[in-house]
Amino acid sequence: MRAIAAKAGVDASLLVQFFGNKVNLLAEAIEWPFDPEVEMPRLLADGKRNVGRRLAELAIHTWDDEGTRHPVFALLRAGMTEPEAAEMLRNFMIHRLYAPLTERLGSDKPELRAGLAVSQIIGVGMGRYVLKFEGLASA
Repeated sequence: MRAIAAKAGVDASLLVQFFGNKVNLLAEAIEWPFDPEVEMPRLLADGKRNVGRRLAELAIHTWDDEGTRHPVFALLRAGMTEPEAAEMLRNFMIHRLYAPLTERLGSDKPELRAGLAVSQIIGVGMGRYVLKFEGLASA
C-alpha cells in the first residue's frame, strides 16, 4: 500500500483510512473484463453442444487482451497469499459465471462441475500466459 500511496502522491495512512487494507483497495480497483449475465446467452446459444468451446473462446479472448487479462491474474496472484482476494476471484468465477451456467444446463452437481471447469480454464491461463508453455502459448 505504501508503493501505491507513493505513486498517488499521498500518505499511506490515507489509503488505510479510506480502504482499510490492501484487499479492500484491490476490490475497489478491480474492473471485471466482462459481465457474466451479458455473456450467458451467447454461451448458451447452441445449448450444451458448444458451451465448452464458447467458454474457452471467452477466456482466451479476454486473456489475449493484456488489459483485460490483468484483473484475473492480479487476483490469482494476490489470492495465493490473501484469502480475501482468493474469495473475490472464486466468487466471480464460480458463483457469477460457472455455477449459474451449469445450473442452466441442468447439470447434476453444478457446483462441483463449476469448480472442475474453473480449475481447467485457470490451468490453461497459467500455462499460456504466466508459465508460457511453448505450444500452448503460441497456439
